[in-house]
Amino acid sequence: MRRIGGSLVVAVALGAALTLSALPASAGRAAPATGVLLSTIQQRAATSISLRRTTIEQLESLVAGTRSFAGDDGSMLAGRLRSDAAGLAALGSKVASDQDARTAWADYVAVFDQYRIYALVDPVVHFVRATDVLVVLVTPRLVTVQRTLRSLLRQEQRAGKNVSAATKPMKDLGAQLHTISSMTDGLSARLLALTPADWNADHAVLGPPLTDLQKARVAVGRAVADAQAVEVVLQ
Repeated sequence: MRRIGGSLVVAVALGAALTLSALPASAGRAAPATGVLLSTIQQRAATSISLRRTTIEQLESLVAGTRSFAGDDGSMLAGRLRSDAAGLAALGSKVASDQDARTAWADYVAVFDQYRIYALVDPVVHFVRATDVLVVLVTPRLVTVQRTLRSLLRQEQRAGKNVSAATKPMKDLGAQLHTISSMTDGLSARLLALTPADWNADHAVLGPPLTDLQKARVAVGRAVADAQAVEVVLQ
């Protein structure tokens, strides 16, 4: 009877562990009140926290190595990454000292629900960086190109050259610059305002900002093509 009973205990414990691994991190369910699961949950939490802290370190290096952030965007990202790292470290210490599976499970879920390093933080850092590169570097350079081309076209016109073929691409260049400006205006601020709670409530919350960023990038490509078309006319 003891062997059978012991086998049943092992089977139940293994079955519960498999069920636990299949549940999404934010399932909102309490862990089974089985003492066998406590160490398993603590181990999973420690691994999840370690992986996320490594990702945060990589993001911190990216932010520190990029000088093209607009305004305080870089310092804001750096501060939030430090805060997340500290919060995860504290959570790791707490879950390691938890005395029961239910408490450990709640802390394990918090690793995901309260931080969203992969689902939110990582993409926000990259999206803000890409947006600010467009604002700080790309757009000013395109504006300079636009002004230079206008000046050259005026010179060619005064010299009697027919540059009417440049009218359409120059007009479109202005339109693309307007698109870039409108798509990136306030975009970084919108991204920086997003929280894990926002993502938990709406998993598609990054969709609109990403769409705006993609439209801006397309506009950059078209603006470059317009500038090249005008250069052909000036040759």
